[in-house]
Amino acid sequence: MKTNNFDVLRFTLAFMVMLFHIGMLSEAPELRGLSLISGAFAVNAFFIISGFLICMSCERSSSMFSYALKRLRRVYPAYLVAILFTFVIGVAFTKLSLQEFFAAAETYKYLFYNLIFLNFKQVSLPGVFEDHVDIGMNGSLWTLKIEIMFYALVPFIMLACRKFGAFKVLALGYFLSIAYRLTFLYLFEVHGDEIYSRFGKQLPGQLCFFLSGALFYFWFKAKRDIPAWVALLGIVAYNLPFEYVQIVVGPLGLGAAIVWFALHAMHLGNFGKHGDMSYGIYVYHFPLVQVAVSLGLFASAPYLSTLAICAIVLVLAYLSFRYIENPFLGRKG
Repeated sequence: MKTNNFDVLRFTLAFMVMLFHIGMLSEAPELRGLSLISGAFAVNAFFIISGFLICMSCERSSSMFSYALKRLRRVYPAYLVAILFTFVIGVAFTKLSLQEFFAAAETYKYLFYNLIFLNFKQVSLPGVFEDHVDIGMNGSLWTLKIEIMFYALVPFIMLACRKFGAFKVLALGYFLSIAYRLTFLYLFEVHGDEIYSRFGKQLPGQLCFFLSGALFYFWFKAKRDIPAWVALLGIVAYNLPFEYVQIVVGPLGLGAAIVWFALHAMHLGNFGKHGDMSYGIYVYHFPLVQVAVSLGLFASAPYLSTLAICAIVLVLAYLSFRYIENPFLGRKG
């Protein structure tokens, strides 16, 4: 796998999430079209790529400790900086006095829960962005707790695959995840309570996308190709208008399309030769968009503000990879 398109895929997906959030948070009529970008598609595709690459990383690690250390080094340094960066923004933009802000229990709950990936326990800071359409300080981070749990599951998944056969284990996990999603969709339709929809999007419901990527990793490992027509059929399956059918076959279809593009489509060049900026784009953009909304920039100059936010985030992502992420990735022992 010397040449592949994983880098360009991750960059594109992260950029899609950023544009989606700009459209959603700005509420600018001129940017309404950005809200049509599917943030859910981007997140699902990220989980598929993780399933493929993390299973590969686990198999190639010399030990479980080595695997865990690699995952920690890749995720946590930039994540820590993103939390502290967001906290500083909160201090600058709170409508409370600094005395009230630092006396509030929510301030410390935010730091504590976010630093251990339990973002859902405290998404906001007191007095910050309270009149925004989304009061969260960084609405992108909810997926990272799921990603971390995937990392923790992978050694057990790989052990089961070796013992019972990869395709049997992954197929069982896939259909259990689908059953979970269908159950909560049914409960949501019957009761109309949003809590069922939120539960359906948590770890078990997202596992089908991760396992789809893992399945195609083993397919690739067995030196089998994915024909272009299968990838095309996969896109059709992911976009079926029948929701229950789409839930069953969509993750597998999207997995086929994503892995085909990464491994079999025309190589788009060494896109990541200057560094992988996708993670930085993903973790830094949301609070900056919130700042622009708070300053009224999108209301006065929506297009210029969008270009400025994208440029600033790209610079931050580059600096993050070069001076925060890459130094930890390069360390030994």
